Amino acid sequence: MIIRWAIFVVFVVALLGISFRMPQKSQEAEYLAVRNLPMNTRVNSTLWIFQKGDTPVALWRASKPEDLAGKYLKSEIKEGSAITLTNLSESPKLTFSSENVPFTFNLGDLGSLGAYLNAGAKVVVCDQETLLCTGGASEVKALVGKVDSQLVLICLTGKEADEVRKIKKPTLRIAVLP
Repeated sequence: MIIRWAIFVVFVVALLGISFRMPQKSQEAEYLAVRNLPMNTRVNSTLWIFQKGDTPVALWRASKPEDLAGKYLKSEIKEGSAITLTNLSESPKLTFSSENVPFTFNLGDLGSLGAYLNAGAKVVVCDQETLLCTGGASEVKALVGKVDSQLVLICLTGKEADEVRKIKKPTLRIAVLP
């Protein structure tokens, strides 16, 4: 009887030793960025792909999509990297230099293309009546406001800001989507 227990203990110890030597990183369920996402991107379901974990428990520990949607990235996230709650903030982190003038424009003015606009996109300010555009493309710093009434925040140089102020009905045109 003692020999059976000794063999059993040796077998269990051997199995435990093998399992500790093998690299075991269980894959957690997570949301992965589908492209490079710049800081202040307002996160939505088109920007991630959900990767299921190795076990059902990994799936239970995953954040809910509604916990991520509508929040802002604190820093840039590379394509394929995880988007976690620690990467997110309730509001964008905005910094301005004294040389730039912030402007906001109604996202609804862009029509259906506005749904694709986010931080990092390039836009041009144009006159709605004459269709003439001022200056070059400006980078979208962030989308601000409530999800149903969003504003596009851009920064212009002093000269560009003076030109935009002269326009009676300024509107945005998308130059490059992120």
